[in-house]
Amino acid sequence: MKKGSENTMKDIALELGLSSSTVSRALQDHPHISQETKLKVNEAANRLGYSYNAVAASLRNSKSNTIGLIIPRISKYYQSTVITAIQNKLHEHKYNLMICQSNESPELEKELVNALYASRVEGLIVSSTLNTTDFAHFDVFSRSNRPLVFFDRVPKNYPAHKIQGDDYHGANMATAHLLAKGCRNVAFIGGPLFCNLYRDRYEGYVDALRIY
Repeated sequence: MKKGSENTMKDIALELGLSSSTVSRALQDHPHISQETKLKVNEAANRLGYSYNAVAASLRNSKSNTIGLIIPRISKYYQSTVITAIQNKLHEHKYNLMICQSNESPELEKELVNALYASRVEGLIVSSTLNTTDFAHFDVFSRSNRPLVFFDRVPKNYPAHKIQGDDYHGANMATAHLLAKGCRNVAFIGGPLFCNLYRDRYEGYVDALRIY
């Protein structure tokens, strides 16, 4: 018996009187398979020394059940909370999360996009680097119709799904509040204005100054 081969899966099926497809779904914890059947299949797999190869299965089924995530820095509190939320939601739907860190490097970001694409992730979630101005390296996902979602730091004109907070409104309210309290020299400290976060905050700040 060859450990990890399709013949071994067929042997499990023959021993339990099940079809190979039922055994396969049981090993994948498919919701349509009863817990009793899953238990029997996993016990037989352990007894026969069979180890389910998820990578090989994904190649056969053209599904990896994996979503890629690229963020600037895992150490940032906001980014770490986002990772937790995404992973928890994906887990509910039997998906895995592959996390990559760009370290604010556009060059590394490009490499990671290509690596995740080659790894056959089924979708990609991205918070781009602070210095990313050309988003053409994400075209591989767009061309292959794999879902692409930007969050937090999002491109202004690149066609993709985008999730972002209302940075304009937040900066506008904060500036207006200070001006209403009598402050007259309100400074703005931000980053490069080609980044949507800082651009929107700056515009909110400037508009509040104009009103007062």
